[in-house]
Amino acid sequence: MLQNAEKYAKEKRRVKRRRGILTGLAAVVVFCTTYALILPAITMSDDVFCGIEEHRHGDECYENVLVCTLEETEEETPDSSEPEPAPAHVHTDACYQTQPVLICGQEEREWHVHSEMCYDETGALVCQLPEDAGHAHSDECYGEERVLTCGIPEGVTAAQPEPAAPAGHKHGEGCYARELICTKEEHTHSLACYSDPAADLESPAVWEATLPAELPADIREAFAAVAESQIGYSESSRNYQVGENGAMHGYTRYGAWYGFPYGDWCAMFVSFCANYAGVPQSAFTYESGCIAFADGLNQRGLLAPAAEHIPQRGDVVFFDTDGDGAADHTGIVTGLVSGEAEGTYFRTVEGNVNNCVAECTHYCGEPGLLGYGLLPVTAEDEPADNNEAQENGEEQRTLVCEKEAHTHSDDCYNDEGELVCGLEEHAHTDDCYEKRPLTEEELAEIEAQFTGEVEELEALDELTEEDVSNAEDLLERLEKAYKDEELSEEVYTGLYARVLALLADEYADIAEPSYGTNWILLRDSGWFEEYSGAAYTAYEAPAVYAFPAELPEDTSPSGEQVDARGGVNAADGVSVSKTITGTELENVFDITLQVQTPQTINEVVEEPDMAVVIVMDISNTMNSNFGGTTRYEAAMAAAEDFLDKFADSNSLGISRIGYVAFNTDAHQIFGLQPCTNQQQAAALKNTMRQSTGNIINDAGYKDSHSRFTNIEAGLKMAQDMLSGVSNKEKFIVFLSDGFPTTYISSGYNGYDPYDSTGRFYDHVLNKPCTYGTSYSDEAAIRARNTASSIKGSGITIFSIGVDVGGQTIQAYIEQSEKANGFSVVDRSGTSYEIGAADRVEAYENWLRGSIGSGYYYPSTDVDGLKSAYDEIFDEIKKTVETAAKADWVASDPVPMAESGEVEFIGFFNRTLELVSGALNGSHIPDGENTASFAGDVSTISWDLKKSGYRQETSGSTTLYTYSLTYRVRLENEDDGFIEKAIYATNGRTTLSYSVVRDDNGTLTIEKKEPLEFPVPSVHGYLGELEFIKKDNRGNALPGAEFTLSHDQACSICRGDKTAVSIKNMIAVSGEDGKVSFTGIPSGHTYTLTETAVPPGYMAGSSSYKVTVTYDKTTVKVLGPDHTTELEWNGVIVNNTYYELPDTGGSGTIWYTASGALLILAAAGLYICIRRRKEERETS
Repeated sequence: MLQNAEKYAKEKRRVKRRRGILTGLAAVVVFCTTYALILPAITMSDDVFCGIEEHRHGDECYENVLVCTLEETEEETPDSSEPEPAPAHVHTDACYQTQPVLICGQEEREWHVHSEMCYDETGALVCQLPEDAGHAHSDECYGEERVLTCGIPEGVTAAQPEPAAPAGHKHGEGCYARELICTKEEHTHSLACYSDPAADLESPAVWEATLPAELPADIREAFAAVAESQIGYSESSRNYQVGENGAMHGYTRYGAWYGFPYGDWCAMFVSFCANYAGVPQSAFTYESGCIAFADGLNQRGLLAPAAEHIPQRGDVVFFDTDGDGAADHTGIVTGLVSGEAEGTYFRTVEGNVNNCVAECTHYCGEPGLLGYGLLPVTAEDEPADNNEAQENGEEQRTLVCEKEAHTHSDDCYNDEGELVCGLEEHAHTDDCYEKRPLTEEELAEIEAQFTGEVEELEALDELTEEDVSNAEDLLERLEKAYKDEELSEEVYTGLYARVLALLADEYADIAEPSYGTNWILLRDSGWFEEYSGAAYTAYEAPAVYAFPAELPEDTSPSGEQVDARGGVNAADGVSVSKTITGTELENVFDITLQVQTPQTINEVVEEPDMAVVIVMDISNTMNSNFGGTTRYEAAMAAAEDFLDKFADSNSLGISRIGYVAFNTDAHQIFGLQPCTNQQQAAALKNTMRQSTGNIINDAGYKDSHSRFTNIEAGLKMAQDMLSGVSNKEKFIVFLSDGFPTTYISSGYNGYDPYDSTGRFYDHVLNKPCTYGTSYSDEAAIRARNTASSIKGSGITIFSIGVDVGGQTIQAYIEQSEKANGFSVVDRSGTSYEIGAADRVEAYENWLRGSIGSGYYYPSTDVDGLKSAYDEIFDEIKKTVETAAKADWVASDPVPMAESGEVEFIGFFNRTLELVSGALNGSHIPDGENTASFAGDVSTISWDLKKSGYRQETSGSTTLYTYSLTYRVRLENEDDGFIEKAIYATNGRTTLSYSVVRDDNGTLTIEKKEPLEFPVPSVHGYLGELEFIKKDNRGNALPGAEFTLSHDQACSICRGDKTAVSIKNMIAVSGEDGKVSFTGIPSGHTYTLTETAVPPGYMAGSSSYKVTVTYDKTTVKVLGPDHTTELEWNGVIVNNTYYELPDTGGSGTIWYTASGALLILAAAGLYICIRRRKEERETS
């Protein structure tokens, strides 16, 4: 009994242990299964950004494709009769197929060599990629292999039992080839895949915040200070590009500024510093590469060799690191350091030093030091020259003109006479220099002077004609002083109004309402008729700067966005106005330009404004035969035709024509005067023929000392005549048939070439000019200098050569060598002003470039000479018309920019339709406008010469009114738009115009300074939307993503019945459930959508419409039926629902298998225990 009890207790303990083991195994199964269910997919420790899935082709990526050309056939039943013995099988080419086979013995691998980016700051290798030369299979890696595909052994016949010859064909392994069916690209992540293109990017605002708040006035100091502010900056190690050699090139702010974000950046660093230090690019060089940088400075004369220059703070230093003589690296010198043993050292700040901006020290004599770039010298940097200027009593001036002073010479033309220098002729004028600002004392003195003059006029009881004239002159001087910033606007408007009050008593009652759209009051009051017209004919009225008045209310919806409504401006009887009105749409406005003038524009623009002087050679050779007549007669006939054309185009007599003839001296045949009809033209032609004929047809003229050619005198007389007239365009038509032979001695008289003083002498042949000259080099030089002076003043010279094509200096030299008693060449050597002595085209090239303004017309007969004059007249006409095209054109820039400004929508035509294209009209009453918008320069051009007008007559005064209305939109949806900031709707809007003056019967066209339109301004709004995201238990719900998108119903918000394109805005609820949208462009309707629902929750069924108008945000909520409107309480709720999570990953299969094995082991253990228990019970 006791023995059985012990046996039972022992068995009970064994069962208990087994239960414990079974329970432990069950716990392990539960744990492993649960962990496998929640295990996320195994990922790489570093994120990849290439966007390509890593993939290598496996067996599943291929499919066996039948390539055998034999058909499968069934085996035939053997015949019992004795078969004929079959021939033995021998393999032929048909039994084989050729297949490609890999023979290189290598696997494909990425190329990688460790760079500095692969190590951390301690030098430890952190890169996970092995160094490898890499390998990619190419055509050389494959060969061809013949594969037996017939399936029949050689030597086998049908009579042999083993192996049996097949009667048919069954496809075997050799009948198939593997074909790639996978659509994925093979890809193994390389170093480039781990570059984050969005990392470490900087905007200008970010890098400009690192610059010094204030820079020194000295440009060298500023240059070095900017460089020093960048010390410590390093290129991005997260955002990079990998070069062909595997090197990493990180993003830098200097490359981003230059436009080459991943380039080698030492030169771009220097250019960056120069830009922000204010070094002008027009005088310096900005480059991305060191070689181009050094070459650019060298071409400007700003590169000093290292051995010839001591470095100074603000210099650019170039290094040749590989000894090839070219710059490889650059930096900025920031100071000198004196070394005791090795000489002088200098400090630098250099970019791209171990991928950083670093401060370095160099020895002045170290190898590889190539040279120094010098900053451009400004006027302030040259005290010696300044002192010299002051000693000479000259005011030092700073040149601000970007053009180079240049006059075309012979070197500027090639052998064909084509201009090849690439430079524009330009002479510096006062406009090319910066104006010195006046001191406060000087401004006060000017104000006191003008105030005194006004008070003197006001003290008079009555104004005489002389007093009125003085007052008119004072108005002109007041306007000029204001434009030259010598008077403040307050002082100017006050003095100006006081003078106008003396000239027109009623002006003080009318001027005040001329602000904003109240210019209409001026028109309706008759002010324009009574005063503008009078001012136009009586005196020149400068622009009226009116006093502010209360703006009229604009009741249109978008009128509340208008800050400045525009206004009116006037001068010379011409008034301009620009006004803005709101519309039914927020951000959309209509702008009206209006111009009023008391004279039809056609009278001004159709009349040419030019002065022409014909300068004609009447030297003795002009009597030479010229196709059955003489050169002189042919030239006179051509000039007479020119006079006829001139008269036909000069109906008002504004243009003028004069005539100069020259031989040894210059003769004014008739001065500059109007020629308006054929009667006047006939009288001038008669004067021409008589005066010149008396000279050239004189019996002894061919032997007289006055027969020579003084080009200088002819041009000088024409220049002096043109300087005395105010015509806009000025021209000289120059005609000659031979070389210059003499020059001015005094006035317009020339030296006598029969000279015994040695003034005219052939120093090569050692011959005096006792019989005159055939060519004088001094005369040619002086003629060219005079022509250069004329062209530099804006006068155009047309040159005509009469039968000069075969003339050479060499012919005259040979003539002089062979005999005495002939004229000689006046020269000091064998180099000549007009070109090579033996070149037949030299003189024509000289007439074209050195005398003419690039215009030259050869003539060898009468018809050619007339054709030359015709072509010149057409060219003059084209030039005058081109100049007139800019007259009476309003230029109105619309400030479109990357950061929200103003968008041009379209013009309104005469029927008040909004059109998107240009308007094309004509200059007739009530006609259509001619206006266009150039999108590339964002400018409206309104040509009043081709636009319709409204004519109004009051008494003896007629006014012509032109108006143009167009629509614009404030682009508050653009990045950078600032809420409630004031935006001008336009840039500087001007009217270029001219007026006709009658000065004691002499009419002139006077080009006026552009008249400016007042510019309106507007502001806009940005809305905000904030709400709470909660679950159905009232808890804050984070992680919900919402998208605010422009609603399709908002389809006319642009102002032309189309919709504005607005980017979607996204916001995500925070831990407190708050969702916040800011910067929502006002004036639009949006749809609010939940685009990402937190796990375990369902999206709501309601829909939300958000409207933002004039800075107010409203939300309309529609229930699930999309018709029932619900109340918006600022909360959006998500209901909970349950769903098994979508789990698994590349690592779960092992956990699943392990769990299954553990379950099987537990089951096996249970069965084993149960069997033993049953055995005991049966025993």
